[in-house]
Amino acid sequence: STSFFCSLQSASPQSLQYHYIPERKSWTEAQSYCRSRFTDLASILSSEDVQRSTEALRNVTERAWIGLNKTWGWSSTTGPKYLTYKNWNPEEPDYRRPEKMCGAMQGNGRWISTDCSLPQPSICYRSNSLLGKS
Repeated sequence: STSFFCSLQSASPQSLQYHYIPERKSWTEAQSYCRSRFTDLASILSSEDVQRSTEALRNVTERAWIGLNKTWGWSSTTGPKYLTYKNWNPEEPDYRRPEKMCGAMQGNGRWISTDCSLPQPSICYRSNSLLGKS
């Protein structure tokens, strides 16, 4: 399998490495993949995280799964669950469509709600607490 790696370290203790995974998977499959090989699907907690995660999408125009789902909180087991920072596309999330219960990020960094079963690429992250471990 192929992944593209982007690491932009900052002074923040929240530094994360984002990894673009081009293989198309459902949201649940993408989450399992990210949890087995990294930390989890990407959590975007600030505008700096948007910048770093979109760097991982460099030259990619399609959307990719991130760790948003159901009640529009983060799926991560290691970080905050609630959205303190939001970067939704206008008119999102789409509450009128119950099948659109998972979040994806577009190449411009904006989030959209979409059908969890749609196969698409994903963005995984590795937290700085795991750096240097294999």
